[in-house]
Amino acid sequence: MKKLNNKPSSIIIIGHKNPDTDSMVSAVAYTEYKQLIGIDNVIAACTGFPNARTDYLFKKFDVKLPELITDITPMIKDVMGREQHNLKVGQILLEAMDMFYKNQKSRLPVIDDKYNFIGMISLFDLSSRLLVSSTGLESIGSVIVRRKVKTTINLAAKTLNAETLSLYNENELEELNVYVAALSLGSFRNHILKHSPDDIAVVVGDRDDIHFMAVELGVRLLIITGNAHINEGLLSLAKEKNTSILQTELDSVTAVRQLKFSMPVEYMVQKNCTTYNYKDKITDVRHSILTSNEDTFPVLNSKGKFKGTVSKNNMDDVKNTKLILVDHNNMKQAVDGADEVPIIEILDHHHLDYPTTTLPITVYNDIVGSTCTLVTEKFRNSGITPKTEIAGILMGAIIDDTLFLKSPTTTERDSIAIKWLEEICKVKAEELASEIFNVGSVIANNTPEKVLLIDKKNYTLGKITFSIAQVEEANFSNFEAKFSELKDAAIKIQENEKLDMFGLIVTNLPKGTSWMLAAARRPLLEILKYEKLKDNLYDLPNILSRKKQVIPQLMKFFQPYSQ
Repeated sequence: MKKLNNKPSSIIIIGHKNPDTDSMVSAVAYTEYKQLIGIDNVIAACTGFPNARTDYLFKKFDVKLPELITDITPMIKDVMGREQHNLKVGQILLEAMDMFYKNQKSRLPVIDDKYNFIGMISLFDLSSRLLVSSTGLESIGSVIVRRKVKTTINLAAKTLNAETLSLYNENELEELNVYVAALSLGSFRNHILKHSPDDIAVVVGDRDDIHFMAVELGVRLLIITGNAHINEGLLSLAKEKNTSILQTELDSVTAVRQLKFSMPVEYMVQKNCTTYNYKDKITDVRHSILTSNEDTFPVLNSKGKFKGTVSKNNMDDVKNTKLILVDHNNMKQAVDGADEVPIIEILDHHHLDYPTTTLPITVYNDIVGSTCTLVTEKFRNSGITPKTEIAGILMGAIIDDTLFLKSPTTTERDSIAIKWLEEICKVKAEELASEIFNVGSVIANNTPEKVLLIDKKNYTLGKITFSIAQVEEANFSNFEAKFSELKDAAIKIQENEKLDMFGLIVTNLPKGTSWMLAAARRPLLEILKYEKLKDNLYDLPNILSRKKQVIPQLMKFFQPYSQ
């Protein structure tokens, strides 16, 4: 899903669960139409994989399948900012200050090279450190002391932009007491002698006497400021005494202030901070984020690896993804999470079961045999000719959904749409129909479970809930061969989903008739007014349409038991 920050909203056009050819093609073709009339950021999507016929049709006309989206529930990963700013272990506080300044952030995450989350570093903590002017400092004659700077010689050199003249254990992390030598050589020497020189850093300008005295005493670090002159013999003595020497163009006061920011960022992190999983649902975390005193939060995966950050401002970003539903208007058939994002339009040809919306939306629901007929009419009425390949899949979808104009749902408009598309794609409708209906058997080429779920749709009538799936076959032979397995799988689905009934309609296209496998609570099976061929199997003569024939009949059968 797209994000809001400085980016336009995205519109996802998507069909129903267990999508058929009409559902997938209408999403792709309607997306094409929207783009041609000037609407940007439109995405065609589907909730599942194509069946054999759908796959054949898209491959025949070399059209890319719609993007697979099985759950549109807004998650943190969907609203995280595209640009993610973080600090790595080993970076210094000075770099953190620069990143805060450039990116206008209040907190930044710290991670290691393997993306393990270490903690958060706060601009407030850093600012407090920078503004300290006297706390932790003491004046002793001509010497100012600043205690406990945690750093390495190399990090100090990096912070001061200094040249390294002498190095010893330069990568060892240690705490140093920093002294600024000003006037009195005697006072400075006496104070140094009262402390251990191996944890002392001396900051001094152009003072050869202080330089040599500090090195003779074996101080850990000598920082010479203002690019002051250095006596040739000093470096040789420093190597003997294991004293590191840095030379910087900064003045002494600036060097001391800046040196405080040579500490690695990981030693100043807030470790006990709230984190979120990148798959957390926005509805579950919105309140805790918006009511927190913090503004920026680290986002991790289930293994604790850093994925990015999310802020309070991101909580409104979900409003920027919108849905257009095609070939359905029932929320039970919609992609998971559809009730958590705005639905702005519906294009459909089924019975009405519209979702509740907070704002008015565009609804176009009409009596035709295929949603793709409605999409085709959108093109025609706007004076827009679809691409050859789009016309091809539109014609194929109408053929498939209307059983090549034999279904009871077929209208004259479906026939007109096929004739118009036939001229554009330069493929004969009758030839395409023959190809589509000769694509391999759904029952023979899939597991029983998949056969039952490929085109399963859910319905509710009062207290009764039921699902009906439908597959189309060239004959009943594969169905008869797998009947026992299909029956067991159907009973399992009915029980697991707590359905009052589950049915599979198998339509014999050449003969124009259907059989139905039914698994249900016993009272419902007993009231089915179809000829029983054997247990759980019923004859549906001259029935081709689930929507127009079977569902209305079942609703009538179940009505007395729905209260």
